[in-house]
Amino acid sequence: MKYKVYYISGSGEEYSDGIWTIKTTPKRTIAEKVAEIGAGIYANHEVGEKIKIGLSTGNPIKDEDVVDGSFTVYFKQAGTPYIFEPMIERETPKL
Repeated sequence: MKYKVYYISGSGEEYSDGIWTIKTTPKRTIAEKVAEIGAGIYANHEVGEKIKIGLSTGNPIKDEDVVDGSFTVYFKQAGTPYIFEPMIERETPKL
């Protein structure tokens, strides 16, 4: 599944950090940045970068919302929240 990711700066402003995918295996969960949105001048991660997320990785997941599927990750346990919002993938109609 693809997620639109943005983070909130210390001053409360929102910045895009692109589009990410999440892959889960029995041993780990990996987030990979697959695309930029816009110019990407405020992006903190490079396209193709992979990061292990979860409690035992130092990149904990918080504030999971079971209704809309969004969640927050604090990379390197820093105070900057990265919000992952699921993107709705629509099927193209067959003509």
